Amino acid sequence: MRRLSTHLLWLAALLILAVLPGFAIQAQTDPNPICTAAQERSTSAFTANCGDLPEGFACYGATGVQAIPKTPREDFFNFEGARASLQDFVSLQVTGVEATGQWGVAAINLGDGAVASASDPYENVLLVLTGNARLEQTTAEEPNVKAFLFFTDRTTCVEAPAALVIRTPEDKANVQLNINGAKMSVSSTVILRTLPPGNVMQLYTVEGNVVLEQPGGGSTITVSTGQTTVRCLSEPDNIGFDGQSNDRIVTDSCGWTTPVPVTLEEQLLSESLLKLLGDNVVSSLCPNGGTNLVHNVARGETIARIAARYGVTIADIVRENNIINLNLIFVGQSLKITCGVDIGYTPVLGGGGVVITPPPPPGTSTIP
Repeated sequence: MRRLSTHLLWLAALLILAVLPGFAIQAQTDPNPICTAAQERSTSAFTANCGDLPEGFACYGATGVQAIPKTPREDFFNFEGARASLQDFVSLQVTGVEATGQWGVAAINLGDGAVASASDPYENVLLVLTGNARLEQTTAEEPNVKAFLFFTDRTTCVEAPAALVIRTPEDKANVQLNINGAKMSVSSTVILRTLPPGNVMQLYTVEGNVVLEQPGGGSTITVSTGQTTVRCLSEPDNIGFDGQSNDRIVTDSCGWTTPVPVTLEEQLLSESLLKLLGDNVVSSLCPNGGTNLVHNVARGETIARIAARYGVTIADIVRENNIINLNLIFVGQSLKITCGVDIGYTPVLGGGGVVITPPPPPGTSTIP
């Protein structure tokens, strides 16, 4: 009798483990109405306020932005649509949905309008700060390299995340930046976050690739599309221009970890930020002319790129194909795309891809 009870307990445990991933996927893909409303409002405001941001300027994109100017004044950068020269700033801070119900968004165009475009390595390179995050200017050890300190706090909204997004134009590769003391060469679109309790920095390459320098300056790693890596940060100190001991930087005690594929939550987070930036990511409703398609996964593709190609969301593909683990998507797999419009891929600079996984053993079904 005792042996039977033990077997039943083990069986129950296995059943729970089997269904938990499905519940996790459902929880992550079902939209939060408060977060979604904040995302939609801020995306619309950001597009209207920052769509033509000049080089060397910052823009107050959507409600919930606070700025510290180099020269104190009361009327500085205090309304949606406000713009000011990057040279006037010490720091920017944006609020998150949890605190205010609003998704704060600010943007900076790192270009130098006084320099000829051909010789300006930062021409139209954008930094976008979102939700419960802080960005502060600092000085890099390397000459002529732009440097910043940033921090993002905990958030429960994948629709309105806290993040620092770096986006380079298609004709700009290997843009040199120093972020929290980390030297990086960026080509295309990257998301940066600090993870709770704030002593770990995460980098996620949405498109293109990033080359990161390891401690000691001797070796580098490349983080390609759909991959992420982390690195530990120091204890808080006063390093930036605001005079506060709230800055953390990378140390030589630990380097960047080996890049790994991103999780579903991270892909959904990136989808929200791509919407903010105006990329082709739309709702689950059929766009005009949409049809039901089948896409065969090719080498280097991620769910995010496939979703953008067909004008659907990551959540759509996950639900339609009963995907439990995005890391098990493999080359040659057939994915159902409902109401898709094939617009093709937008070229991405330095677009090294990842081979997701090999195909499963013969006889394994690709679509449930």
